[in-house]
Amino acid sequence: MNELKTPRGMKDITPNEAHEWRLLRNIVEEAMDKMNYGFITTPIVEKAEIFNRTIGEESDILSKEMYIFKDKGNTELALRPEGTASVCRAYIEHNMTSLAQPVRLAYIGPMFRYDRPQAGRYRQLWQFGAECIGVNSPEIDTELIFLQNYIFNNLQIEGYILKINSLGGIETRKIFEKDLKIFLSKQKNNLSEDSKKRFNTNALRIFDSKNKNDQEILKNAPSILSYLSKKEEIHFNKVTELLKILNINYSIDPSIVRGLDYYTDTVWEFEPKNETSQSTIGAGGRYNNLIKLLGGKDIPGAGFASGIERSLNLSNKVKINNNNKLDIYIIPLSEQASAYCFRIIDILVKQKYSFVTGNYNNSIKSQLRSANNANAKLSFIIGDNEIKDSSITIKFLLDNKEDVSIPIKNLYEKLSSL
Repeated sequence: MNELKTPRGMKDITPNEAHEWRLLRNIVEEAMDKMNYGFITTPIVEKAEIFNRTIGEESDILSKEMYIFKDKGNTELALRPEGTASVCRAYIEHNMTSLAQPVRLAYIGPMFRYDRPQAGRYRQLWQFGAECIGVNSPEIDTELIFLQNYIFNNLQIEGYILKINSLGGIETRKIFEKDLKIFLSKQKNNLSEDSKKRFNTNALRIFDSKNKNDQEILKNAPSILSYLSKKEEIHFNKVTELLKILNINYSIDPSIVRGLDYYTDTVWEFEPKNETSQSTIGAGGRYNNLIKLLGGKDIPGAGFASGIERSLNLSNKVKINNNNKLDIYIIPLSEQASAYCFRIIDILVKQKYSFVTGNYNNSIKSQLRSANNANAKLSFIIGDNEIKDSSITIKFLLDNKEDVSIPIKNLYEKLSSL
């Protein structure tokens, strides 16, 4: 019988890795709490219509990567490929319009995309993100960029660059797309097959192309920044002005359009300077029409998402701190000693110390080896003498201190002094 493994592009998070994930989650949660972003958890499975309405037919996600299926009631469902649409659906469903605006929401969870697995990219990919819904202002855009950048700094991710652009509103995009198609029509035969299809349905999506020839052609394309209305231009300029005040370095890149159709006005991407392929570690943008597309009122919003796997790969913080030492390894030398250990456990579990109990069937030498392998600081040795005296023998594993024997009633006091 063949060995069963995880589906391609999906992975287990083992205890060795879970320590890094927990550190990252703590950093993200602390940052979100500081800026008053409340955590929300949405279902992994959503009605497919949510993404059909919002993502865009010509996006890679909808056209190639969605996991879609029908349940027994013949309802078309999807494993969520991204978090924003789900959070906005929840905003509408739970009548968050009645709350003080803007509403700040954060999330951490798995997304699913049937993509080609490669380094740092999986079919089940984890993301953390934030959404700020209810106000259309450059200050909110900047707040989100600041928050995302703040998290990357706390993760000690180095050598990345922030790229920003503005897509304007619907009318601006219509005019720009018309001129873009005129420009591209002269090179249409040289475009990739995907870009030829997008030419007729959503030419702006051609900027998403990873094809090198497409990218070369687009270098001479018109810039959407030249098409912004006065109001849109003021909004974008204010964002850049605020980023300068915050000392956040950025570059303006008119080719940044994001992979989802619901974005308007400010969009951004964080990319490592030294990587060329699949390099975005986080991105975001404004989506002033998304709530309305989902059946809600005409309410603006903005948000960002970051890949957890990529963030972990680039983080120096979690690597530095991934030296999880065990405080105490309890070594029972007999079955009776094993039962005695529960008196110790009852004391330790009420305190801050981490501990594990060995197997009395193993020799003391074997158990000490296990304690050293676990990076334990101390071992508590329990034998017949300790049971008789209601005591504990403490062995110091990280230095050359002599073993000490203490009454069990003095355990907490003694540990506090070590």
